[in-house]
Amino acid sequence: MADGHGFSCAATLDAVRLLAGFLQTTLQKADVPEAARIDLELAVVEAANNIVLHGVDGRSGMTIALSVRNVPGGIEVALEDAGTAIPSHLLDVVAQAGPEAECGRGLGLIAACTDRVNYTSSGGRNRLVLFKALQPGTAA
Repeated sequence: MADGHGFSCAATLDAVRLLAGFLQTTLQKADVPEAARIDLELAVVEAANNIVLHGVDGRSGMTIALSVRNVPGGIEVALEDAGTAIPSHLLDVVAQAGPEAECGRGLGLIAACTDRVNYTSSGGRNRLVLFKALQPGTAA
């Protein structure tokens, strides 16, 4: 996985399972430990569902792109879309969202499953980058 791998699909709830399957296969082939695979899959599925439900919001012809690559110290997974950007106030309250919160729980789950989250929105493109730290030598 040194060069990275990518996948793109329609931004629909049905297609999110395709993203999850691609991610599972890619991480298994790279010998990523099971616990890290589970965390990344949960974070990616939550993020992709958020894209579909809140970013795309029923607009047809939209896609989600997923890329996976080794980076120093771990695995980086990026999701890109052209939907509505995440409102900045939601990014600010992620750490404070408890189980009873009406918004931000999904972002909190994503943050809990990863070691670093970076979100940018520019030129009509949104990019969510998730980093999961791995022990040295655990990923190809």
